[in-house]
Amino acid sequence: MKAFEHGGNIHIWKECQPDLLDYSANINPLGMPESVRTAVAEAILEQVHYPEPRARTLQRKLAAHYQVQTEEIFVANGAAEALYLLAGALKPKTALVMAPTFSEYERSLLPEECEIEQIELLKEENFAIPLEVVKSRLGQVDIAYFGNPNNPAGAMETTEEWRALLKVAQESSTFVVVDESFLDFFPEGGTSYSAKPLLEEGFDNLLVLHSLTKFFALPGLRLGFVASSPRIIEALESRSDVWNVNGLAQIAGLAALEDKEYQAKTRIELPKWQKDMMDRVGTIEGIQWSQPQVNFVLGEIQDRQLTATELVRSCAKRGLLIRDCSNFKGLGSYWFRLAIRGEKENTRAVQILKEVWSRSRNS
Repeated sequence: MKAFEHGGNIHIWKECQPDLLDYSANINPLGMPESVRTAVAEAILEQVHYPEPRARTLQRKLAAHYQVQTEEIFVANGAAEALYLLAGALKPKTALVMAPTFSEYERSLLPEECEIEQIELLKEENFAIPLEVVKSRLGQVDIAYFGNPNNPAGAMETTEEWRALLKVAQESSTFVVVDESFLDFFPEGGTSYSAKPLLEEGFDNLLVLHSLTKFFALPGLRLGFVASSPRIIEALESRSDVWNVNGLAQIAGLAALEDKEYQAKTRIELPKWQKDMMDRVGTIEGIQWSQPQVNFVLGEIQDRQLTATELVRSCAKRGLLIRDCSNFKGLGSYWFRLAIRGEKENTRAVQILKEVWSRSRNS
């Protein structure tokens, strides 16, 4: 498998660029909620004790917030941990993965020596998941992975579409993993797109993956969960440390879920942030942009005068970190991703991008 680097690795540039703008990671532009900062600071002295085993208080809070049963929630040390635990618990021999998509779906399967089949998502179709093609392949695999919205292109499916797909998957006992890590950004938490309500309809082959670090700006604390049938939740718990979620992450999660004002403000501001970013980058000739669904936008260098890797390095030297997407399967050497943030930061970020872009075209 090709070497893969995630966004958000500011550490390799921070020493030479202390004021680095990180547009490589898709984190809420509002930053960590003030309520979370306060709660975490107040809980520092409590960390001389072990955290609550299995994060049971947070488990109950998550179940109530996302309207599922408590026994259908497994609290994880980030969504990535959950992926590896899932692979180890289910031990699939064959898997279906879209391309391009989040790399950890495939990487989590490598220790299980799982055979991976891919469906290429097409630029001409806005990287939409070809549901009928997927349905025709589900009977040939043990598990299938989907991002909703998909990273890095942002395509989405509705609850009704997930129901139809799950019915087909159920016929062959195929597990379906739906990653909803960015769904909180949508009005009402994207309820018309979520697969979570389908757990109550008896789809015991459904596993919904969810990260709290994107929406609540907590990537350094690592916090996520899986919603699935009690049988699968028990299997995940049997493979994990009882203290897999540290005390500060548990405190942060509880405070974040209580902060309804922060959640509402994010959903109100997101369309403004999207428009602000697209108005700015839309004037750059030679780059084609996808239509943003959440807090990131995918760009393709049209004239091929430089690669995405070259663009990323040049921007980083000037204080802007963007995401090189050339190592996403299904994309080429000219794709990159840009996070969407607030107006003030967008102004500086796009100015750097335009300067680097102009120099590359004139050199």
